Amino acid sequence: VELNDVAARILTRPEAELVGASWTARLEPSARERLAEPLAAMAAGRLPGWHGELSLRSREGLRWVEVALSPLSATAGDGMFVAQMVDVTARRAAEDMLTAQAREDSLTGLANRVQLRERLESALAAPPGDGSGVVVLFCDLDDFKLVNDSGGHTLGDGVLVELSRRLTSLLTGDDLAARIGGDEFVVLRPRGGSSEDAEALASEVLAALGAPILVGGQPFSLGVSIGIAWGSPGASADDLLRDADSAMYAAKREGKRRAVVFSDEHRAQSLRAVRIESELRQALASGELEVYLQPVVDLADGSWTAAEALVRWLHPERGVLAPGEWLDVAESAGLMPEVGEWVLERACTLALAWPGAPGFPAPVLHVNVSARQLDVAGFSDVVRDILGKTGLPPERLVLEFTETQLDNVTDALMADLTELRASGIGLAADDFGTGYSPLTRIIELPLSMIKIDRLFVGAMLEDRRSQAIVTTLVGLSDFLGLALVAEGVETEEQAERLRGLGCSSGQGYLWSRPLPPDEFLLRLSEAPAVTRPASG
Repeated sequence: VELNDVAARILTRPEAELVGASWTARLEPSARERLAEPLAAMAAGRLPGWHGELSLRSREGLRWVEVALSPLSATAGDGMFVAQMVDVTARRAAEDMLTAQAREDSLTGLANRVQLRERLESALAAPPGDGSGVVVLFCDLDDFKLVNDSGGHTLGDGVLVELSRRLTSLLTGDDLAARIGGDEFVVLRPRGGSSEDAEALASEVLAALGAPILVGGQPFSLGVSIGIAWGSPGASADDLLRDADSAMYAAKREGKRRAVVFSDEHRAQSLRAVRIESELRQALASGELEVYLQPVVDLADGSWTAAEALVRWLHPERGVLAPGEWLDVAESAGLMPEVGEWVLERACTLALAWPGAPGFPAPVLHVNVSARQLDVAGFSDVVRDILGKTGLPPERLVLEFTETQLDNVTDALMADLTELRASGIGLAADDFGTGYSPLTRIIELPLSMIKIDRLFVGAMLEDRRSQAIVTTLVGLSDFLGLALVAEGVETEEQAERLRGLGCSSGQGYLWSRPLPPDEFLLRLSEAPAVTRPASG
């Protein structure tokens, strides 16, 4: 009957065209159907009013209108209403955007963990009736950290976007791709078909994400490790994701750039990891860790010139546990920075009590550094703070890095290592010869020591190739002015051969196994006299 300018603008028609017409004709068919029942109820006097949001089409597209309807009295006219309208299109768009952000990864546009869980739970609740199962592929990029370290996070984001596009191109039907972490992706196939189909999909993902990529003018060749898990009736979303994650870590352990199907063995490993992680966190809190010490011996006179700190877990039920029984869990659980910092501080405190025998300086302390510790910014600050706190002179500390760690030294880490070396701290390449580092890395890095891997020391008496490697490293260290330690010396014959080759120091069971701190201190006071070769 009548309307104001705002109502005409909302209904996107001139006032003259709208007067005498049904305003509900402007609504979407679904909105008209929704409104039919409350209108009839109000006309019959059964409903005092109605309030809700309705959609209509305009030249600009779909719009949303908040409507409040109130029936007029019979004196105003039969079936007459007053409609108050507010355009809420902008608000609905903002709500839709927030909803999308809550369920989508902002960088790649893939589903996020929330949407993945919803879809996974839905698929498991209504498994396909054709016998196929729900398949999850847990994908973790191999060595993606190198991209960020070499090109920065902006370049890394570009790589993730491109790899997400490739992943999306492989999806069919009801498949879903999600990004659930920095470089972690999940592919969900609600109807997985056979195990061969799942492995075929994994092969496609391996090929797509492993193909060379050019971002920002820089070429990259990344790989991916994939864990495959099947969901059956009764399984939960958490179960399936955990199983796929366990299989993915198995793929990492087996050499990366491959897919592994989850098995009972992986389940046992997963349960072990959960148990050990829980116990290890308790061990850190209750002081169950201890530092054992293995001497480094001067091959010329038998004196104990240094000691390597080796962490042990004094488990209340299982006794003394070597790192091989739990260190992998500490690594995967992100506990190594905390464990490594504790070991360094404890070892430095112990080293302060080591006496120097007459004519001999106090032994130097060797401490291993894990890759996870190096991932934490400010590594050099942590070392300096511990030395300052304990009072151990920098010259009495050697930090050991495995050869594989030395392959991945970033510019920032190089600056840290150079700063530590300049302060007097020694830097050693541990297990040298087992990796694939070029010899130029010895020159490029601020190293002060090489430790020959026990593999070559143990085989050098029978294997000419191993002896050649030991001989080469002895000559190389001498030429470059680096200290040299042969690890894994177990027999006097091996020690004698090392002396003949010109190696100055050795470490191994020939002299001592790793010892508890008190026993090491006792043996240290006797070591020079006991182990010095007899004169003449």
